Amino acid sequence: MKPIVQNIKSRVEKNQPITTNQFNSLIKFIEREPEFKNSSQQQIFKFFEPLIERKVIQYGNDLSEHLV
Repeated sequence: MKPIVQNIKSRVEKNQPITTNQFNSLIKFIEREPEFKNSSQQQIFKFFEPLIERKVIQYGNDLSEHLV
């Protein structure tokens, strides 16, 4: 567990986003913190969302360019 936390800390210090999986490995610890004790996982995710990398999957081209 320690290398995971060190990796996450390093990424945050370098202003790099963390992955969703990295965040998911931390959320159980975050939930126990007094500031987040009464928050749902969704609320906690929303709070940390600027730090979490979002992968956008693009599925080919759409037809909108041909419908002008």
